[in-house]
Amino acid sequence: MPHVPQHYPPPLQHQYYPPHFIHQPPYQQYLPMRPMRMQPEVPAPEYPPTPELSQASSKAPASSQVSVRLRPNPEPHPGVFSFDIDIIMGDMKHGFHGETDMPWDDFKSHVLAYLDAPEEVQLVYKFVGDNSKASHLNDAEAFGIAMDRLCHKASNARTQVVALEVKNAAAKQTTTKAKKRMHEDDIPPVTEEDSTQLKVYKQLECHI
Repeated sequence: MPHVPQHYPPPLQHQYYPPHFIHQPPYQQYLPMRPMRMQPEVPAPEYPPTPELSQASSKAPASSQVSVRLRPNPEPHPGVFSFDIDIIMGDMKHGFHGETDMPWDDFKSHVLAYLDAPEEVQLVYKFVGDNSKASHLNDAEAFGIAMDRLCHKASNARTQVVALEVKNAAAKQTTTKAKKRMHEDDIPPVTEEDSTQLKVYKQLECHI
């Protein structure tokens, strides 16, 4: 007698799945995240610089300050400085503004205009505040030397503005010659009464 398979009921708590079903483990449940609190920023501690760093920092700005330092005299173009020119005439002073690249003819025409174009002109100059002897300024060569000196002073100036002072030395000499007294000017003029008294005095000397 052939064997007849027996059917048994499924075990308790058995779940039926469709064919080709892949069983996945149950999802793990996580607790809700707590809101994060922003921590206050704590400043980093400051430490004193080492001697090597302090020396390097003290030397580094020096070179940069020299390159960006503003000079007292304006520099409209590289190597060209603006300056003031004072024309001295006795107790009077006139002035105008110039630049170190201006032509000699323009400079001379401005100066002569303030001097009322005298017949004899011997220009001399010196820098304002300089107690040295004035230098001649009668031609383009002397003017070029003066501008080179002014550029050198203006490029090295720290606080004081470099300015030029111009005079007419010929006018001073003419005034001195006009005021000079001769020996004859020191003798007072002889009046007619003095002349008569002098004759009488000489006659008395002859009789004695």
